Amino acid sequence: MRRSRLVLLALSTLALGAAIAPGTAAAACPLGPAPVWADYASVGVYGTPVASILSRPNTLLGVSRDDWAQDYQADGADTAGWHMQLTNLVGPPTSPKPKSQVLSRISDLAALARSTSACDPAWLTLNEMVTIQAPEPLSYGRRRYRENVLLLAKELKAEGVRVFILMPRIPLPSTRYTSYWRQLSLHANLVYEAYTWSSRTAISLGDTGGRRYLRNKWTEAMKRLKHFTVTPGRAGIMIPYWTHNKGSGREGLSDTAWFRLTRIKTLAVGDVARAQGIGTVWSWGWQTNPNVGEVDPDKPKAACVYLNTRDPALCDPSSL
Repeated sequence: MRRSRLVLLALSTLALGAAIAPGTAAAACPLGPAPVWADYASVGVYGTPVASILSRPNTLLGVSRDDWAQDYQADGADTAGWHMQLTNLVGPPTSPKPKSQVLSRISDLAALARSTSACDPAWLTLNEMVTIQAPEPLSYGRRRYRENVLLLAKELKAEGVRVFILMPRIPLPSTRYTSYWRQLSLHANLVYEAYTWSSRTAISLGDTGGRRYLRNKWTEAMKRLKHFTVTPGRAGIMIPYWTHNKGSGREGLSDTAWFRLTRIKTLAVGDVARAQGIGTVWSWGWQTNPNVGEVDPDKPKAACVYLNTRDPALCDPSSL
């Protein structure tokens, strides 16, 4: 009996040593207690001053190229794979691709995830799924489109990839296809793009009132989304930090008001994520694209305020 205990102790010690030895495994992503925070940092962000703010230890950045991933990782950031055009993979609802064509993309997508993601298993975010609230019963094309999305998620999961699907809508409570969404959530995390709210309303209510306003809106949305997932951890939320949007953008707010709103948003979504037990919180809108009015010299500081609100150790806005 004593010898058996010694053997078990030796094996446990070896296992612990392997677990803590540096460089023996990829980062697990999450980087800490749930929720996991992740930020879009690919096309339109990489190579900009905002990227230099986001790219640091204890951040997780969505990126679509392996060389960009390597640059971010050299700064100490972790990275997750990103594919911007889900429709290119499965076809539009009006003309869904044959299953054979969907299957033909799996190998390359899995390779993309592994080459761009520092996570284990590799993460891959797919932007974005449509026909979420299509009229029912669904047309043949829309049914085939959804089947293709499910097939893609299922096959990528079988390849060891953790899939995240961005959704601009939440399924209607009265949908006859609840079982479809639950099945999809077995193979992918469903991330709601929570873009419909008013910056002006939030800032007019003050810090406490604005935080409550956003928390209430996003809590209601997450409760609806969780109904369609097998576990709350399979649900996620994406919050925009863009400038040019008449509803949820900066839209003429002063520097002080804009940074206050950034802090209020970040606090509110953190409240919701923890209370609802959702798995991931994503940020969007850090692009600097003159074609859509996203050139904003205050974006780097807004990004620093965002990180500082998550964790003061991440960034110091007073240094900018």
